[in-house]
Formats: sequence, structure tokens, C-alpha cells
Amino acid sequence: MFVGAKGITMTQQDNQNFMTPVKTNGMAIAGFVLSFFISPLGIIFSAIGLNQIGKDPRQGGKGLAIAGLILGILGTVFWVLWMAAISSAVNAGLN
Repeated sequence: MFVGAKGITMTQQDNQNFMTPVKTNGMAIAGFVLSFFISPLGIIFSAIGLNQIGKDPRQGGKGLAIAGLILGILGTVFWVLWMAAISSAVNAGLN
């Protein structure tokens, strides 16, 4: 036994349980990857992953979820602007 932070006595077994590795949230990973290909789905999956990470501190991947949200939003905005430009060009060509 040894005395840890704030005078809490811990055994070796307690210390091993305290040092469990953090697992990356699957929705955060999926949201990040999808934001490159299907931006709206990337936004949805990243938001769900970020929500799950906030509820369970044992999960990691907050940075992936935030990056997925940002990339998904930028990709969607770019896509909408691109479609508007194409639509405008087609309409100008028809007139």
C-alpha cells in the first residue's frame, strides 16, 4: 500500500484500475472519416460522438469529433456554394 494524492490509501490493484486506457469513441472516428466524403453525415456522426464523449469520461476522441464537425460544416458550405454557382451558370447559359 501507498498513500496517493489527498492522502488516499491505494493498493497496487487500485492503481491498476485507475490507469485504464481511454478508448476512442467510434462515432467520433466515423464522423471524422465521413466528413471527407459525405459531409452532412460527418456532421451528424461527429455531433453524436461528441455528445457520447461528454456523457462518458472514459471515452476519448473529442478532437476527432470536433475536427469532424468543422470539416463537415466546411464541406457542406462548400458543396452548397458550388451547387449555387453551377445553377447560376446553367441559368445564365439558358438565357
